[in-house]
Amino acid sequence: MTPRRLPSAHLENTYLIGQMVWPDAEVLCHYIALNKEIFAGKTVLDLGSGPGLTGFFVAKFCKRVVLTDLEDKVVSLLQKNADELEDKNVEVAKLAWGVGVDEFLQKHGPFDIVMGSGIVYDSDFVAALIETVAAVLAPFKAERQEHPEDADPDNVYEKQDRGLFITSNFNYRWIRQVPIIDKTTAAVGLKQRPINMKKLVEVVREREKARLARGETPNTFIEDGKNFSTHNVVVMKW
Repeated sequence: MTPRRLPSAHLENTYLIGQMVWPDAEVLCHYIALNKEIFAGKTVLDLGSGPGLTGFFVAKFCKRVVLTDLEDKVVSLLQKNADELEDKNVEVAKLAWGVGVDEFLQKHGPFDIVMGSGIVYDSDFVAALIETVAAVLAPFKAERQEHPEDADPDNVYEKQDRGLFITSNFNYRWIRQVPIIDKTTAAVGLKQRPINMKKLVEVVREREKARLARGETPNTFIEDGKNFSTHNVVVMKW
């Protein structure tokens, strides 16, 4: 994999962004809660973890998660939070997208799922991000699966549970970067599938109502779907 170095001007003070919890992270946490069966027994790589909300949350459902960021100050914050939470299945590591990814995977991989929230906000980062994701998910390329239901915009469930990249972003941020995202994902062969979060909430709510009707205990917290009107979740896979 050819190393890709990002312009230094775009890296200045990014640690300030990484020390905040953004709404995108909350949306990804809701997606995880509504699809927690996908993460059961899986090893997850969290990109651009920031303070670590999504990574620490998915740790409740997965086998192991590695939280990563670029800035030393953010990585130190992540490690401090991890030490305080004492989650045995959580690791913290530094990772620069497109740089030393093979070495990183040898030390920390392999991974079943890659995820990240609010990490597509600057066009200069997109190519390195997608290249990194493609490298992590490379072992699953030979296992490419075709799911006709993916073409249905009303289908909100993901049948595949390995070889996924799951990301959440404000819609306007994602839309602003669509041309380069489309070009870069097409170049490496990744397919994108937007998830309608409002629809997902409706489907899960009906599922939980059915559980109650059968006398079973509900197992999913349902958030009001109106909070997802300005957010987007996209699942990528081969």
